[in-house]
Amino acid sequence: MKDLAGGDDSIFAIIDDRSDVWIQDVKNDEGQVINRVQSSNLILIPPFFYWNNGKEAIDLKKASFIQDLALIGKEYDLDLSLIMHLKFLNRVHANFYEKNDKGLKADIKESIKECT
Repeated sequence: MKDLAGGDDSIFAIIDDRSDVWIQDVKNDEGQVINRVQSSNLILIPPFFYWNNGKEAIDLKKASFIQDLALIGKEYDLDLSLIMHLKFLNRVHANFYEKNDKGLKADIKESIKECT
């Protein structure tokens, strides 16, 4: 991940519908891989399918925001999903730059956690 931003993975977020492609190696002091984990930079969003039959390809009920929508009586709505994710990204952005403006070390991974 650090290679994506010149060695500093604290400054970018990844927005994707697949977590399996954003795996990081956890290494011990000797540099040996001891575990593989999902990137903390990832903001996982539901898949978008342009074709009508795309919804059959996944189980949308497993997506957490779908469960949240069900609790308030809403159906799956791509536009509502986009609005929810935009609001979340705005909170992450504000959190990150609030720290930066105060002269603190801003880290997008911490901002994502704090806004979740």
